[in-house]
Amino acid sequence: MRVRFILLLLCLLCVCAVGCSGRPEKINALLEQGDQAFEEGRFEEAMKAYDQVIQLQPRLPMAYNDRGRAYVRLARYEEAIADFKKAIELEPQSEYYTNLGLAFLATGAYKEGAEAFTEAIEQESRNADLYIHRAQCYDALDQNVLAVSDYTQAIELDPDGMDAAVYNNRGTAYFNLGEYEQAVVDYNHALALEPEDELLIYRNRAESFRSMGDMEHAVEDMLYLMEKDPDNEENTQYRHVIASYYLQEQQYDKAIEHLKVLSEEDPENVDLKLQLADCAYIMEDYEQAIEYYSAAIKLKADAVSYGNRADCYLKTGNQKKALKDLNKAIKLDPEYGWAYYMRAQIYLDQEEYEKAEADLSKAQSLSYNEQEDEI
Repeated sequence: MRVRFILLLLCLLCVCAVGCSGRPEKINALLEQGDQAFEEGRFEEAMKAYDQVIQLQPRLPMAYNDRGRAYVRLARYEEAIADFKKAIELEPQSEYYTNLGLAFLATGAYKEGAEAFTEAIEQESRNADLYIHRAQCYDALDQNVLAVSDYTQAIELDPDGMDAAVYNNRGTAYFNLGEYEQAVVDYNHALALEPEDELLIYRNRAESFRSMGDMEHAVEDMLYLMEKDPDNEENTQYRHVIASYYLQEQQYDKAIEHLKVLSEEDPENVDLKLQLADCAYIMEDYEQAIEYYSAAIKLKADAVSYGNRADCYLKTGNQKKALKDLNKAIKLDPEYGWAYYMRAQIYLDQEEYEKAEADLSKAQSLSYNEQEDEI
């Protein structure tokens, strides 16, 4: 319970202003009663005690401040703000500005909150918490340069007292400014402090790595997130990024692992089926590639898919099915030069030279280059 050093002041006020009805003993008792109720979480009772104090002594700033604190706990923010303003009017103390700023922060009045914390900082320039609160307002106002400055000032004032949230928040401000490397430094510092919300910081760091083009480390963080929080809705997005990275790095077996999961989650997605098919083809698993191309064709038949499946059939020695697919490909796209060329190879093997010659001529007229690779 806070000790009240107000008896002398109240005695003087009683003599000069309020007479016997405002005797200091009663006011002090009510303040202590309010404080006790506040500490025990009985905020309605605390508010009523402070009400009585204000009735007895309407110019006592601490009574408005204390009642404002009770209003905050009751989520009655407008009344709390009015009380904090009244306390400031009577005595512009840093504590009252701080409480006013916190009330504004809670209601989303971030500009007003920043202004209140600025007033408090003018009186307590060495108070790290005040810079953190003002930085939170700047965060919400998307004033990232000011937020970075205030978080940095807080850290310099109390380097051992900062928790992971401060470094995470400054890291996010750096990220918003496009300073991704500095953001990663702060996220690393936050993680070293063993934060409660570890996964949030990993997500932030992954996005920073991704934004700076360090996909290797971004993927490491995403894989960690997926392992630790398998039901998170963002995991689908992470899998897409990871699969794309493995495709880029030509790690097709790892790409397939994630593409399979994505395809199971989204069975109507043709592109995923085609990516799986292409990976299987590159890995020379033609039977598996045929299966994936077939699944894609069921969803959306197109000339290239038929042509690619035909190539797989040829590589597994099934000319009949390959020819059938090439015919379908040409029907869907009469300008598909590669299909004519491949069909000509089958006709040559079957000694149907006139058909082969016609297809080779058609492929040549379409400027097909036999070095082209469809996959």
